[in-house]
Amino acid sequence: RPPRSTLFPYTTLFRSYRCAEGYTLGGDAEGEKDFVLSCLNTGAFQEAPTCDPVKCSAPPKVKKSTASTKNELTFSETVTYSCKEGYSSDTSLDKDKSSFTATCGHEGFFTDMLSCEKIRCTESVPSQDNADVYETGETLMFGDTADVVCLKGYSKSKGDLSKTDGKIKCLADGSLKLPKNPCQPINCKANAHAGSWPEVANAKDRKSVV
Repeated sequence: RPPRSTLFPYTTLFRSYRCAEGYTLGGDAEGEKDFVLSCLNTGAFQEAPTCDPVKCSAPPKVKKSTASTKNELTFSETVTYSCKEGYSSDTSLDKDKSSFTATCGHEGFFTDMLSCEKIRCTESVPSQDNADVYETGETLMFGDTADVVCLKGYSKSKGDLSKTDGKIKCLADGSLKLPKNPCQPINCKANAHAGSWPEVANAKDRKSVV
């Protein structure tokens, strides 16, 4: 009887394969992609290995955002980052910019990664009556402020000369919060100041002139 191997001439047949993009033998980005299958002497083909999706590990942290998952992701899987209030991916107030989606790429890295930046208020800083506003005409980012300083002789409170400063603040909704009280002339008769008109020797009060 001839040797067993001579009864199976197809044992010399084989075929080369390559894993599709984003897949390797084992799932490592640098793993092997090529393999060979042979026809065995049993009349069956060699068992094929598994082409596993490339691993990207867990999604990286992005400041001022919340990720939709913390799990390890593989090729083509996605993670969505939602920016916190007052932040967007391009500083605008567009709702579609309040979040972004990153995808696990074929090289084991996340693609389309963005960041969450402070939104920019839509209106420029306005001037204020009887005050200096050094940032007049500029646009502020969320949380930033512009200083409002009353001119000499003016205060946020008629009766308190010390209250001369205020702030204009950029809010999370893109609007500006202006000082509650405007700068107004100091009242010399207020208790915090002179309190009343002075008595002058040999002179008569003819009533104050406003």
